[in-house]
Order: sequence, then C-alpha cells, then structure tokens
Amino acid sequence: MKFSRRYAEFDVRLIRLAVAFLLLLQTVSGQSFVNLNFESARGLIPRTPANTWGGFVDPILAFPGWTIGGNYTVVGYNTLSLGALAVILMGPNFPNAPGYTPLEGLYSTLLEYFGYPSLGPATLSQTALVPAYALSMNFLAGNGDVFNGGGVQVFLGGVPVPLFSIGGGRLAADVSAFSGTVSQLTFSGNIYIDDIQLSPTSVPEPNSFFILGAGLFFLRCRAACYSKIEKH
Repeated sequence: MKFSRRYAEFDVRLIRLAVAFLLLLQTVSGQSFVNLNFESARGLIPRTPANTWGGFVDPILAFPGWTIGGNYTVVGYNTLSLGALAVILMGPNFPNAPGYTPLEGLYSTLLEYFGYPSLGPATLSQTALVPAYALSMNFLAGNGDVFNGGGVQVFLGGVPVPLFSIGGGRLAADVSAFSGTVSQLTFSGNIYIDDIQLSPTSVPEPNSFFILGAGLFFLRCRAACYSKIEKH
C-alpha cells in the first residue's frame, strides 16, 4: 500500500513537471494557444461520479497550458465556491452536483467572482502566439448572464477587448491588432466558457448589426406597404 501510494505521488509529480515544461516551451518558442476547449484534463483528473461533488484540484492538471491568477483564487473540480475567487473545471459525468452541463465536449470552465473590490476577479490566462491569420476570437458563454454580476472581461496583451454576441451562445472580439504577436489572453469575471476559437473571419462592428437590422426592418415595412396597395 505504501509503495503504491508513493508510486502514485511520483506519477503526479512527473505529470506536473511534463506539463510545466511544455508550457515553458510554448511561451519561449511562441507556439500557438493550447487546450482552448479544456479537454486536456482528460486522464489527468480522476472523474467524479454523476450527481456527486468534487473538490480542490491541482491547477496544472486541471488546466494544462493555462495560468490561474487573482488573490487567494481556489481551483476546483465539479464544485462551487462559497465566496472565494474560483476557477472550476466542470465535467465529464453529468449531471453533476453543482448542476452544470457541458457547453461542448466533456469539460467546460467556470470563473466565479463575488464582486469584492479589494480582491478583484479570478483570472485564467495563457501566453502564446496569436496566428497571423486571426482577425477575431469567439467562445461559448453559458449562464445567460455573462454581462451581469461580476462583469466578464477578456484581455489580450493586457488590453481589454470589447465583446458582443454573434449568436449560437457565442461572444466574439476583434483581435486583428494582435495577429502574429505573442500575447497574453486573459478571461476574468463571472462566466462559464468553452471552445475558444481564433478565426480568420472579421467580426462585424456593433454598428454594422444595427444598420443590417434597420435595413431588414425597412424592407419588411416596404413589403407590407406594397401588399396593402395590391389588395386595394
């Protein structure tokens, strides 16, 4: 039993060293972002059975490639915070006790912030190369209240990037100014996220959506008027 426990502890330390080494190589060599769908935790975190609570976990194993920040931030698995800043991995056996279902795949990530100004929000960050082709970034956002509560924010290169909905449960941002640069991507606030994508497609400005909506409304009104005229 003692030998088995020591072997397991050694195995975990070896995995942590390997993940840390890969993260170092990624940052130094300017490699692309990794684990943007949070599926890399598969096989590293023992699964909790459905309808049960998890607990605290090693952030290196739960979020390979990512760095957890914030004052006194706790890292959990299939659990919820009682007031502390938290970054929590949800999955893969659902339903789980916290009541969260995956946004996509087996794992999704919850950031919890309770609005304490002295602490600031928890952060989830990764430094890597923004592909030269990338004009926009988009990701799945859950809970339906991502613009309320703690106020979700996304930073790239230390600069906040405006977010707006593009449908399908996704938020998007223009990242064209950072294309081809090594930059830090950071999520913070109250949000449930998954499937982060860097895309060669430009994101329309909010004014473009307004103009498009106004144009469609005008065409609809025009069609209605013609229909009334033809009836008479």
